[in-house]
Amino acid sequence: MSKKIIKIAMVDDEKEFHEELADQLRTYAINHSLNFQISHFYSGEEFLKSYNRGQYNIIFMDVQMTGENGLETARKLRLIDEECILIFLTNLAQYAIKGYEVDALDFVVKPITFSVLSMKLQRALQRLNDSHSNFKLTFSFHDNKYFVDINEVKYFEIKGHKLSIHTAKETYQTYDMSLTELENTFKQQNIGFFARCNNYLLVNLNYVTSLLKNELILGDEKLPISRSKKNQLIERLSNFFSQGNYNV
Repeated sequence: MSKKIIKIAMVDDEKEFHEELADQLRTYAINHSLNFQISHFYSGEEFLKSYNRGQYNIIFMDVQMTGENGLETARKLRLIDEECILIFLTNLAQYAIKGYEVDALDFVVKPITFSVLSMKLQRALQRLNDSHSNFKLTFSFHDNKYFVDINEVKYFEIKGHKLSIHTAKETYQTYDMSLTELENTFKQQNIGFFARCNNYLLVNLNYVTSLLKNELILGDEKLPISRSKKNQLIERLSNFFSQGNYNV
């Protein structure tokens, strides 16, 4: 089972620096059992050209780029995506204060050392973890709007075109989304603690208490496991509980 993917973008006009930073990121990922997916952009214009909200979790951006500089790029980025974690790269520390204008988490002064990068990444990953913890699912039913903390959802169940959202306290229903759409949303948000036990149930692994032959146990509830999903589910559970998960 592959580790959850943390999507990182590097936006810098120095190609040699890209290689240096990517090497350090890969070393950090190996040391912490993480999976970084790194994308490279060599100008602000190139980066913004096809950017979509939630496309990257962490963005390293050079302040002093040729063409559109990092601050100008970041201002446009924030119009598209308010949640992504932004870390500025700069040769001069005095430029870093401007990062607060665009809600930059931190800054790194070049040349970067691995120890400094590790501290910055630890802070970024903690914020990413916190943002997942606070993610709320939004849906409607009978002209009412609901906002449910994703951590309170035990499992999703689809019947026909209606989705039931089972929490520890109550069950909600909606026609707003399918299980596939939910899985795509979780992938974009890098939320990795839901798994299918069959074609119509998507389960929060945090609530799993045991696995029987053909049933998944969530406290006093038993959910059927299909033959086609069983091996994948066992692998997901093993990976989820054996590794130090950085998400909730």
